[in-house]
Amino acid sequence: MTKVNFFILKNGIIQRKHNTIYFTYKNDKNEIINKILPIEKIYSIYAHGRITIKSGALSYLMQHGVPVHFFNKFGFYEGSFWPRETLVSGELLVKQVEHYLNYEKRLELAKEFVKGSLKNILVNLQYYQSSHNELLETINEIKNNILLLDQQKNIQQLMALEGNVREIYYNSWNKFLPEKFRFEKRSRRPPENMINALL
Repeated sequence: MTKVNFFILKNGIIQRKHNTIYFTYKNDKNEIINKILPIEKIYSIYAHGRITIKSGALSYLMQHGVPVHFFNKFGFYEGSFWPRETLVSGELLVKQVEHYLNYEKRLELAKEFVKGSLKNILVNLQYYQSSHNELLETINEIKNNILLLDQQKNIQQLMALEGNVREIYYNSWNKFLPEKFRFEKRSRRPPENMINALL
């Protein structure tokens, strides 16, 4: 059975009665509505309203592996309740901490993450290169930067190299995207154009 994400956009209460989860809220006519949440069909719950969850309902959702994610009235993520089984195992957490505390291991892992990210960039550009030969120079420049990864001595140098490659990558978009999607610089809050909104 395919499970779906369930979005709650109204204020209300999630509660359990016997083996059923209800979302209780008031409609536009101020009538109380009890909506059944089909727990066996729900992958996650995204709560965008002011929601109260009764402890029995929360426990039941956790038993069935349904996480609940909360957002404030502006749509910003605030936090989640995750079922215990979905959390990182203790052994894995210890390994992660060991790698974080050992600088050489941390740098080695960081290099692998960056390498994977930059290789994805290459795959994307190579896809567009078949119809835009001018991307070959950019692709070669990024390949040369990937070869420099192992020479980076610390996290700051690694981040600088990744930042340089991303700048090369973003600037190359103007070679294959339509004119209305021109990319000049990275901007946030608010994004200045459609491409920045996508990023």
